[in-house]
Amino acid sequence: MSDLDLFLTPEQTETIDFVVSKRFKNAAGNPEPWELRPITIGLNNALIKESTKKVTQGRKIIAETDEAVYGLKLVSKCVIYPDLMNVKLLEHYGAARPEEVLEKMLLPGEFAGLQKKCLDICGFGETLDELVEEAEN
Repeated sequence: MSDLDLFLTPEQTETIDFVVSKRFKNAAGNPEPWELRPITIGLNNALIKESTKKVTQGRKIIAETDEAVYGLKLVSKCVIYPDLMNVKLLEHYGAARPEEVLEKMLLPGEFAGLQKKCLDICGFGETLDELVEEAEN
Protein backbone atom coordinates (compact mmCIF):
# COMPACT_ATOMS: atom_id res chain seq x y z
CA MET A 1 0.00 0.00 0.00
CA SER A 2 1.43 3.36 -0.98
CA ASP A 3 1.41 6.27 1.42
CA LEU A 4 -1.43 7.84 -0.56
CA ASP A 5 -3.59 4.75 -0.06
CA LEU A 6 -3.68 5.52 3.67
CA PHE A 7 -5.81 8.57 2.89
CA LEU A 8 -8.21 6.62 0.70
CA THR A 9 -9.35 4.32 3.49
CA PRO A 10 -9.67 6.30 6.72
CA GLU A 11 -10.98 4.66 9.86
CA GLN A 12 -14.71 5.07 10.03
CA THR A 13 -15.85 7.37 12.77
CA GLU A 14 -18.24 5.55 15.02
CA THR A 15 -20.95 6.85 17.24
CA ILE A 16 -20.33 6.95 20.97
CA ASP A 17 -22.56 6.63 24.00
CA PHE A 18 -22.37 9.36 26.63
CA VAL A 19 -24.36 9.80 29.83
CA VAL A 20 -25.45 13.43 29.81
CA SER A 21 -27.45 13.35 33.02
CA LYS A 22 -28.38 11.06 35.87
CA ARG A 23 -31.90 12.50 35.67
CA PHE A 24 -32.94 10.49 32.59
CA LYS A 25 -33.19 6.84 33.65
CA ASN A 26 -34.03 3.77 31.62
CA ALA A 27 -36.36 0.93 32.70
CA ALA A 28 -33.57 -0.65 34.77
CA GLY A 29 -33.14 2.60 36.71
CA ASN A 30 -29.76 3.39 35.17
CA PRO A 31 -28.86 6.71 33.53
CA GLU A 32 -29.74 6.47 29.84
CA PRO A 33 -26.76 7.18 27.58
CA TRP A 34 -27.17 9.48 24.62
CA GLU A 35 -25.75 8.49 21.23
CA LEU A 36 -23.44 11.05 19.64
CA ARG A 37 -21.62 11.36 16.33
CA PRO A 38 -19.14 13.82 14.87
CA ILE A 39 -20.20 16.19 12.12
CA THR A 40 -18.46 16.98 8.83
CA ILE A 41 -16.49 20.10 8.01
CA GLY A 42 -19.20 21.07 5.51
CA LEU A 43 -21.94 20.85 8.12
CA ASN A 44 -19.77 22.68 10.65
CA ASN A 45 -19.21 25.52 8.16
CA ALA A 46 -22.96 25.70 7.51
CA LEU A 47 -23.64 25.92 11.26
CA ILE A 48 -21.09 28.72 11.62
CA LYS A 49 -22.71 30.57 8.73
CA GLU A 50 -26.18 30.14 10.28
CA SER A 51 -24.84 31.48 13.59
CA THR A 52 -23.13 34.52 12.08
CA LYS A 53 -24.68 37.90 11.45
CA LYS A 54 -23.35 41.15 10.10
CA VAL A 55 -23.09 43.98 12.59
CA THR A 56 -22.02 47.56 12.20
CA GLN A 57 -19.08 48.82 14.21
CA GLY A 58 -18.57 52.47 13.46
CA ARG A 59 -18.26 52.65 9.70
CA LYS A 60 -17.38 49.00 9.27
CA ILE A 61 -19.64 46.01 8.83
CA ILE A 62 -18.18 42.89 10.37
CA ALA A 63 -19.29 39.28 10.67
CA GLU A 64 -19.96 38.23 14.25
CA THR A 65 -20.60 34.60 15.24
CA ASP A 66 -22.92 34.04 18.17
CA GLU A 67 -21.03 31.28 19.99
CA ALA A 68 -24.02 30.28 22.11
CA VAL A 69 -26.18 29.76 19.02
CA TYR A 70 -23.37 27.90 17.26
CA GLY A 71 -22.84 25.66 20.31
CA LEU A 72 -26.52 24.72 20.45
CA LYS A 73 -26.62 23.99 16.72
CA LEU A 74 -23.44 21.90 16.87
CA VAL A 75 -24.69 19.81 19.78
CA SER A 76 -28.12 19.31 18.19
CA LYS A 77 -26.44 17.93 15.05
CA CYS A 78 -24.15 15.61 17.04
CA VAL A 79 -26.99 14.05 19.04
CA ILE A 80 -28.47 10.97 17.35
CA TYR A 81 -30.33 9.61 20.38
CA PRO A 82 -32.58 10.90 21.73
CA ASP A 83 -34.02 12.06 18.42
CA LEU A 84 -34.33 15.79 19.07
CA MET A 85 -36.67 16.10 16.06
CA ASN A 86 -39.16 13.60 17.52
CA VAL A 87 -42.59 15.23 17.55
CA LYS A 88 -43.44 13.85 21.00
CA LEU A 89 -40.22 15.29 22.45
CA LEU A 90 -40.72 18.65 20.71
CA GLU A 91 -44.32 18.90 21.94
CA HIS A 92 -43.44 17.84 25.49
CA TYR A 93 -40.86 20.61 25.82
CA GLY A 94 -42.92 23.14 23.85
CA ALA A 95 -40.12 23.46 21.32
CA ALA A 96 -40.09 24.16 17.60
CA ARG A 97 -36.45 23.25 17.01
CA PRO A 98 -33.97 20.69 18.40
CA GLU A 99 -31.90 23.50 19.95
CA GLU A 100 -34.92 24.56 22.00
CA VAL A 101 -35.37 20.99 23.26
CA LEU A 102 -31.80 21.04 24.56
CA GLU A 103 -32.31 24.43 26.23
CA LYS A 104 -35.47 23.28 28.01
CA MET A 105 -34.43 19.70 28.75
CA LEU A 106 -30.95 20.12 30.21
CA LEU A 107 -29.46 21.95 33.14
CA PRO A 108 -26.59 24.34 32.28
CA GLY A 109 -23.92 21.98 33.62
CA GLU A 110 -25.39 19.03 31.75
CA PHE A 111 -25.38 20.99 28.52
CA ALA A 112 -21.79 22.12 29.13
CA GLY A 113 -20.68 18.50 29.57
CA LEU A 114 -22.55 17.42 26.44
CA GLN A 115 -21.12 20.31 24.44
CA LYS A 116 -17.58 19.47 25.57
CA LYS A 117 -18.06 15.83 24.52
CA CYS A 118 -19.44 16.88 21.12
CA LEU A 119 -16.49 19.21 20.57
CA ASP A 120 -14.11 16.40 21.55
CA ILE A 121 -15.59 13.87 19.12
CA CYS A 122 -15.52 16.48 16.33
CA GLY A 123 -11.78 16.85 16.88
CA PHE A 124 -11.80 20.19 18.70
CA GLY A 125 -10.64 18.62 21.96
CA GLU A 126 -7.06 17.94 20.95
CA THR A 127 -4.56 20.65 20.25
CA LEU A 128 -2.21 20.43 17.30
CA ASP A 129 0.68 19.79 19.72
CA GLU A 130 -1.18 16.81 21.20
CA LEU A 131 -1.87 15.38 17.74
CA VAL A 132 1.79 15.75 16.70
CA GLU A 133 2.94 14.08 19.92
CA GLU A 134 0.50 11.21 19.40
CA ALA A 135 1.69 10.78 15.80
CA GLU A 136 5.33 10.70 16.91
CA ASN A 137 4.57 7.98 19.47
